[in-house]
Amino acid sequence: MAWTQTLPKTTEAEGTSLVSFNGKLYMGTAYNAHLYEWNGVAASWSQVATGAAFSYIKSLIVYNGKLYAAISGSGQGVLSEWTGAAWSIVASTLLGENILNKLLVYNNKIYVCTDAGYLFEWDGVSAWVNVSSPLNAKSVRGITEYNGKIYGGAEGALLYEWDGVSAWVGVAGQYSNHDNVWDVREYGGELYGVTNQSGITGHLIKWDDVSAWVFVADATMQQWRLQIVDTDLYLSGTTGMVRKWDGATLTNVTNFQAEINNIYALEQYIGGDYRLYAVGVSGTEVTGLFWTGVQGAVPAPESPQVYREKKFSEGDILLTM
Repeated sequence: MAWTQTLPKTTEAEGTSLVSFNGKLYMGTAYNAHLYEWNGVAASWSQVATGAAFSYIKSLIVYNGKLYAAISGSGQGVLSEWTGAAWSIVASTLLGENILNKLLVYNNKIYVCTDAGYLFEWDGVSAWVNVSSPLNAKSVRGITEYNGKIYGGAEGALLYEWDGVSAWVGVAGQYSNHDNVWDVREYGGELYGVTNQSGITGHLIKWDDVSAWVFVADATMQQWRLQIVDTDLYLSGTTGMVRKWDGATLTNVTNFQAEINNIYALEQYIGGDYRLYAVGVSGTEVTGLFWTGVQGAVPAPESPQVYREKKFSEGDILLTM
């Protein structure tokens, strides 16, 4: 299947993250921490926020009805909230950590994994709180929730489980001779990861729920990201290809395209057209916005609800229509 270019290229160096928010699609970039917005109709991205020079956004997340970014570089590793017009820092750099990799909402709090192997928790007001020891210079590349706990895929192709208090606990040793597990995601009741190492083909792997990674499929390229649409798991990486895992078979969704040789972000446009979109980099330019050809199920419109049965107690107010 061929790519469909939806929006033209920008002059940014890298498109590093995508997120759906309030019916629009947002992209974070490298080197200037720019935030771009697309309303699903316009013919190009609209830049709506900028950060410090040489800073970048590796992760965007929606939390309590607001948009947040992990902004790294230029000696900072901050959590910023988008006000609708600009970035506002709500957690400053902690322990000198200036590379924040991936945000996660867990137990109604924001967490982030870092390049030094820390796990930070936002206090909800103005600061990061360190909730783990560093992993001996092992970067935690991606985190996810699985069976009620936080897991991190790490440098060394390792897997760690957070003890919920103050430490990472190793639960899977190095996978084969691979160097990195770049992203992790729960899918179909199992914990999956993707590997990325220069010169070695990337693999889709899963945890055996005890102590080891297990081979699932050869993705024939280095892998960056995992995303779920409906009942399928999608992988993106180098060579500008997206692949689909349906629980049994790994198949190509898109063919190679030179204009998008590294796909750093995949996102389903929730609240828009529910398609799966990708951004990445080719040379020194962000590759615009590309539709992968994947169309997610669009929810049926809700019927107007005139009456709702409810048990009322003293102090309740009843409104009728």
